[in-house]
Amino acid sequence: MILFLHGLNSSAQTNKFTELIGDKVCETINYTEMGFTAVDARYDQLIALHKPDIIVGHSLGGYWALRKGKQHNIPSVIVNPQLFPGDKFTKYVPVTHESFHGPGHVISYVETGDEVIRVPETLELLSDTDLRVYDGGHHRVERVDYINTLVAEAVNYQGIG
Repeated sequence: MILFLHGLNSSAQTNKFTELIGDKVCETINYTEMGFTAVDARYDQLIALHKPDIIVGHSLGGYWALRKGKQHNIPSVIVNPQLFPGDKFTKYVPVTHESFHGPGHVISYVETGDEVIRVPETLELLSDTDLRVYDGGHHRVERVDYINTLVAEAVNYQGIG
């Protein structure tokens, strides 16, 4: 089971979710209206309900996939993750190198042509993860099909399935 966490102003209709192969679930979350504490609690509820094998997140969903994967010891695949949400969401807990320590394997994917995230700082923060970089692309993700490859690698890494 894959739990997909979409980005800001996105939804369960994003192609990053719809093109995922396999048993999957995504709930549309309004990050702006809910706020940090409510989003945090809702994702805990979804994890308890669906018991995902992997959490996949794009953009702000990548921030949450990292956070929840580490907290619940679930492997995560984070795609063009927004690791600096404090730029817009001041109550969000900052991501640091320590955020990547502990359980929950992280595969990171960044397209360097992303015009939304801070690419150099993001790559530096992700340097201790299983990082994949594509020279090109954009925030909406040029190589959407590659997410399935990363999920398969996460499954093989964990021996799931």
